[in-house]
Amino acid sequence: MFFRFRKFTFIAFFIISFSLIANRSNAQCSGLGSYNYGTYDPTCPGITTVGCMIGGAYVSVVVIAGNNYVFSTCTGTWDSEITLFDAAGTTVLGYDNDGCAPMSSLTYTATYTGYINVQVNMFPCLEQDTMCIDLDIECIGNPLPPSITGDCANAINVCTNLDFSVQASGFGYVYEIPPLGSVGNPQYTAYDSILSPWGSDHYGCLMSGELNTTWMIINVLTTGNLEFTFGANGTQSGFYDWIMYPYYPYTCDSIPGGNFPPVRCNWNYQPFGGTGIASVIPPGGDSANFEPPLPVIAGQQYIVCMSNWSAVFTLVPLQFNGSSTVSCTPLPIELLTFKGQRQPEGHNLLTWVTATETNNDHFLIQHSTDCKNWNNVETVAGAGNSNTARHYQIPHYQPQQTLNYYRLIQIDTDGHQVISSIISVDNSKADFKILKVTNLLGQDINQESNGWQLIYYSDGSVQKNLKQ
Repeated sequence: MFFRFRKFTFIAFFIISFSLIANRSNAQCSGLGSYNYGTYDPTCPGITTVGCMIGGAYVSVVVIAGNNYVFSTCTGTWDSEITLFDAAGTTVLGYDNDGCAPMSSLTYTATYTGYINVQVNMFPCLEQDTMCIDLDIECIGNPLPPSITGDCANAINVCTNLDFSVQASGFGYVYEIPPLGSVGNPQYTAYDSILSPWGSDHYGCLMSGELNTTWMIINVLTTGNLEFTFGANGTQSGFYDWIMYPYYPYTCDSIPGGNFPPVRCNWNYQPFGGTGIASVIPPGGDSANFEPPLPVIAGQQYIVCMSNWSAVFTLVPLQFNGSSTVSCTPLPIELLTFKGQRQPEGHNLLTWVTATETNNDHFLIQHSTDCKNWNNVETVAGAGNSNTARHYQIPHYQPQQTLNYYRLIQIDTDGHQVISSIISVDNSKADFKILKVTNLLGQDINQESNGWQLIYYSDGSVQKNLKQ
């Protein structure tokens, strides 16, 4: 047995913090305006409305990792657009101007717990202070738990190369690591020539049980060899023991029973130089702190429980390496298109196409006329698992003679939900003739032409529409 002296100083809580790198290629609004409408912590699940925002104004919104947020404008008299910025206001996280009069809608899945900035502009990225528009913030997910990462059920999805804080925070609300020597927490003795199932001869697994633990979920994006390190390159400041299991809907219920085997684990031999799974030991690291790479397949998930045995209060860098890459969130489906079109018979036809599906149980199609109150239209079975394009369509009969809004909710076999962006179909012009259709330069175009359209009706109104 390998013994260590341990000392506990205090009990606190710890918070995962993430660094996010976003793609700005689709952003049209490049900077925050000068009007700050304050900070909002939206009810989740639920809808929070920020009333009467002028063009160029923004709000800071508290988001929780893993939750989905729908930002939309459905009331007003001017063409709005929404831009999401990070907490610093410098990196664009998302942009939407769907061309449907005042309505604009943008769905965002939070990859970290913290703040983002949500800006509303008048198209094209203009400020104005004579008229205003309401911003609805809908949160779909769970409220912030008392302890973000104290238990398996509250594990955080982790992204590439992030820092998270550890403290002497105990084991959360549930002591979940099974007894040492069980199948779920096997005991290995170093240098006894008896190898672990993955081929190493190191100490393991969590020989002191669950101490000041951080739980995190790894979502595999691409097939290959998964490698990661905690506290490499001279940043480790204590023993960072850890155990890693496959992650399924039943994993958190199975681990405490002691019969759910890990795929990797390590009881640190040294309190410095880093630990993890790696093919090449980082500079200054000890080979006894590292396990061999894990072959993984795209779509798989794993959960890691890291024990802060030394009860240190510090930041722990997590870095991913190897030929496999990871994602901040699971990828249940890849949605290529979601469209709605008014039919001559009077109903609206909703169509969507998926490129891939993973554990996709079904779709729920919802309808609204105000982007706040949603009614279920129909449930459509998903393909389960598919790697080929799949086409879906349903009719919505007797839509109201106004702007009709639609969204898709995709539901996994384990109950996990992902919401699509909102689309709209304009049924308010049924009694008026279309006089002409132009592009934004005023040139006449065919109504079936893709791109931005200006539709001129016989009542004198003009509708801006994006045809894809």
